[in-house]
Amino acid sequence: MVKQTNKRLEKTVALLFLFAAIMVGCATGPEYKDIEGNISPVEAGKGRVYIYRPQRSFLYIGAVTLNGEPVRVPSAGGVVFVDRDPGEYEVIVDAVTDEAASFELEDGEEVFIRITVDAGGWALYTILPRITDRDAAIQEMQELNYSGPLGDE
Repeated sequence: MVKQTNKRLEKTVALLFLFAAIMVGCATGPEYKDIEGNISPVEAGKGRVYIYRPQRSFLYIGAVTLNGEPVRVPSAGGVVFVDRDPGEYEVIVDAVTDEAASFELEDGEEVFIRITVDAGGWALYTILPRITDRDAAIQEMQELNYSGPLGDE
């Protein structure tokens, strides 16, 4: 009887840890669609880079860098943005691959980077940054949780 109770306790604790891991990896905050109209326009002389993560999984994705500078990682199911001066940029997600999304940011332009989980290959999964069409990105971001601007963290 004691052995059976210990097994149940172990299973319960394991399930609680799994649930906690899932919840930690999920974005919180208002949905993007609810605050989209309140986001300030891109400042004159700047461009805006949105980084979003549509999959609501708890997979670790590592650091996200913009031209080698670490920026806050959007939580699973989250979206963040940063305003930057026009110029050449590269977004890298420090996961199994060092594949980059490279682009030129122009004055007043918005660029959308989708962090994609790619199952398969030689690893269990690969995290890839992908430049996405504005209309497709806005549509996909509607149900995601907005975590605010990235700022200069």
